[in-house]
Amino acid sequence: MAIFATPAGTRDRLFSDCARRRETENKLARCFYARGYREIETPALEYYDTLVRSGNPVTQEELFILPERRGRLCALRPDMTTPIARVAASKVDCSVPRRFYYLQDVFRASGMPGRVQVRQAGVELIGAAGLRADTEVIALAAEALSTTGMYRIEIGHAGFFRKLARALGAGEDFVEELRALVNRKNFASLPDLLSEYRESPAYRALCRLPQLFGGEEVLDEAFALADGCVGTEELDTLRAIYRELQAAGFGPNIMLDLGLVHHMDYYTGVVFRGYVAGAGTPVLQGGRYDSLLGCLGHPAPATGFAADVDALTELRADEETEDDIRFVVHVGTGALRRAMDYCDSRPGQCVCSPYESEAESRELAGKLSAKLVVIE
Repeated sequence: MAIFATPAGTRDRLFSDCARRRETENKLARCFYARGYREIETPALEYYDTLVRSGNPVTQEELFILPERRGRLCALRPDMTTPIARVAASKVDCSVPRRFYYLQDVFRASGMPGRVQVRQAGVELIGAAGLRADTEVIALAAEALSTTGMYRIEIGHAGFFRKLARALGAGEDFVEELRALVNRKNFASLPDLLSEYRESPAYRALCRLPQLFGGEEVLDEAFALADGCVGTEELDTLRAIYRELQAAGFGPNIMLDLGLVHHMDYYTGVVFRGYVAGAGTPVLQGGRYDSLLGCLGHPAPATGFAADVDALTELRADEETEDDIRFVVHVGTGALRRAMDYCDSRPGQCVCSPYESEAESRELAGKLSAKLVVIE
């Protein structure tokens, strides 16, 4: 028998898998809608030029690129932020804050281990800057993850690392190497990399940065390390957000992580990641990206996050789903409406038999371990 495989990094989902993922999506959608966010859908294809112009951090090697029939290059969307920013820049008045949420697939040729197609759920708050907007989005991320059980959100600030790196006076390639070490929390290698900058006031702070995670006390240490080196407005912002989230009851699930420095050219302010029990990697990430809409010709502040629906669904793999058929309905002549009404009264539990013979319908019910119901 021939075996028909799916392309590498993709998979089929059957029955209970689909039911669990739909339930995960429904929980997230209800959470987003309750906070005033409204759903948006965009095409799977975006013009390649749009992605390049936006400064999207996804590399060309991670994109699925294909030509449009008129000759322009397109790409399967690698994330949802850029498409929504395109919509906001071209079709929506963002002079007042706009709240979007989505449930769609993204595609990357690499970068998501073992997967090239990933279902994401997320929100974008466009047209709102400042502390209140950042706190709102992080609180919504916490609420979304709380639907899965135990969770943790780690919060950092892209600007603090950027200031420290600039204080070195180093080139871009060196700063990117430094960023990668900090983001991987490779604190053992930092002193060697920074050895020629030992006299810089930023040296001690950068060496210590990957270890600055925990509660509000890490901000106090960061203030001391940065004294005389760089401004600390970013730490003030983090302190205010942390205290607001504590007061809102999220305290035990919130941590500060000053070594959280992913995609530095993309994020401009507060950044965060979300974890849930049973998953070894982040299932949610986001932050402030105030430069993106300006790249598309309509400057506006923005912040948001994306959650990995597939990863969240996998955590529910042991849950039972009611996808078994309990009744096979044998439909007599002229009884179709009554049979449909019977099925409607038991949604998801019934199927109408396709057979005219009651004996065949009974045999079908036996194969499905279901009860035969005859409606005449």
